[in-house]
Amino acid sequence: MNRMLVVAKFEYLKTVKRKAFWFATLFMPVMIVVIMAVSAFSSVEGSKRLEQVSESIDHITVIDEAGLISESLFSDPVFKGDSFEQARQQVQSGETDAVVFFPEDTLTSGSYQVVTKDVGLFQTFGYQGFAEALIQQSAYERIDDPTAIAMITQPLSSQVTVFGENGQTQPFGVERFIVPGVSLLFFFLSVFISGQYMLQSVAEEKENRMIENLLSMVSSRSLIFGKLLGLTGAAFTQLIVWAVLGGGAVIFGIANESIDVAIDFSQAPLETIPVNIIFTLLGFLFFASVMTGVGGIGTSYKDSQSLSSVFVILSVLPFYFITILLSDPNGVIAQVVSYFPFTSAMIFILRNSITTLSPLEVGFGLLINLVYVALAGLLALKLFNLGSLMYNRRPKMREIMHVLLKRG
Repeated sequence: MNRMLVVAKFEYLKTVKRKAFWFATLFMPVMIVVIMAVSAFSSVEGSKRLEQVSESIDHITVIDEAGLISESLFSDPVFKGDSFEQARQQVQSGETDAVVFFPEDTLTSGSYQVVTKDVGLFQTFGYQGFAEALIQQSAYERIDDPTAIAMITQPLSSQVTVFGENGQTQPFGVERFIVPGVSLLFFFLSVFISGQYMLQSVAEEKENRMIENLLSMVSSRSLIFGKLLGLTGAAFTQLIVWAVLGGGAVIFGIANESIDVAIDFSQAPLETIPVNIIFTLLGFLFFASVMTGVGGIGTSYKDSQSLSSVFVILSVLPFYFITILLSDPNGVIAQVVSYFPFTSAMIFILRNSITTLSPLEVGFGLLINLVYVALAGLLALKLFNLGSLMYNRRPKMREIMHVLLKRG
């Protein structure tokens, strides 16, 4: 036990002291901040540009052969035209900025024409929006009932109350997907980014032929489980940093009103977070154990990476039928993939967040994932013992199956 803890401490400190670790940890939030800043800057500059362009519009010609546009809407800079061909020539000569042409069959054909010079994508779309606004406003002026106009123009919001099987109300709407979304994000970050640490650690030490020296000082069991413990700590250090930075950014944005959110975070199923954290930990340990076994039988780090892609594909299979899982989280498909080793933790995180699972089902899910972690750790140890000293070749499938099925 003492040697295992020594290995765990060594692996943890070795990982967190790497510049690459902190680069990977801080790169994502920094990139998100940069992207948000660039997006905000582009939005502001785009709005300024549209305002400048709008102020430069002096003349829009509307030719209404269908008789759709109300006379009251024709005022500077909107003017009525008679000839479409003449108006087209005026656009080319610069006498008018744009022409909106409603032919006689506009309502039957469902189309109209906009003619303008090449003034940019957004302004061209703006002319289309202007034409549609003319039609809508003309329609509103022909309706005498203010209530009917309000029914058409007034955006309405609904308040939905959903009772769960336990008789308690459940959140419905965007709030319902905050916890599953964040939980799945952290799950994938821990498994597919941090989980690679284990693969890299074992494969590189084997490739550099350091395994013999390590095994002369500690047993393979202490080495593997010490690595698992230490790299789990490193992975969760990374997740904690992301959580603190992300949560701090959201709180700061809301407090300074720089983030406009119409989300009631109090309605999010926050009570599911502790269970989701446990499933995330178990999922990480399972995949880290798998990566240990893969790293042990690979001839090099690149070879081990190619082998690990098979297990990554298995883990993301549920996303091909995510719609079914969301619409029926307690259906047959959801139940089946809940107990498949490579998808179990992820599916339980999803189902626990969007539906009400009984304590018995949650408990059984935790138990089955503990079993998967134990089995994965045992098999990883066997594969490591088999392949750790094989430098020139990868173990054959017959050798692998013999070791896996061998007792003890």
